[in-house]
Amino acid sequence: MKTTLKFIIAAVAAMIIGVSASAQVHFGLVGGVTSSSADADAKVGNMALYHVGFVTKIPMGLGFAFQPGITYQMKGASLSEITGDVSTAHFDTKVGYLEFPFQFQWGPDLVLFRPYALAEPFIGIGLNVQNDYESLRSKSFDESAMNRFEYGLGLGGGVEIWKFQLSAKYFWNFGSLRSGIKDGDIASTVSSAFKDGKSFNGFTFSLAFLF
Repeated sequence: MKTTLKFIIAAVAAMIIGVSASAQVHFGLVGGVTSSSADADAKVGNMALYHVGFVTKIPMGLGFAFQPGITYQMKGASLSEITGDVSTAHFDTKVGYLEFPFQFQWGPDLVLFRPYALAEPFIGIGLNVQNDYESLRSKSFDESAMNRFEYGLGLGGGVEIWKFQLSAKYFWNFGSLRSGIKDGDIASTVSSAFKDGKSFNGFTFSLAFLF
């Protein structure tokens, strides 16, 4: 995992340095609300969580900009009426990811503000997990048979006013939340609910300040 993380950070740094060699770069802070649920074989409820991190805006001309970042992103879902080999008990899961978004923007500069559309591929590594099933709780990826890695795509739009960016997007995780099938109440619940590539999806609402 440490080798993979170092490779990802090095790749992000190389992209920023390469693209920004002749551009005016802006660094910034970002934070906001993440409202997520999951594709699952169950009745699913949304969870309102959060994300915080850093971004780098690199103008590319003709209204385009590249805005990679590093964020701590919390995603989760509240499940009930789970099908499969487990009962219909309530099950909550939350995962905190170190996420690397690679956001591409396009929008015209209208002097006072800049509206833009965005597409954002992302990859992430799970740092922490919490699963609650009846009276049981697990904080281990291995014990709960949950996948530590994620990747996906976000689509949305925003508006930039002075040094502020307000944006919203819908995201899809393409990888499965399940890493395997293991014994145990929580692991069995994860295996039943998140089989066949089931994963997180939802909305994020973000506010960024650029320096």
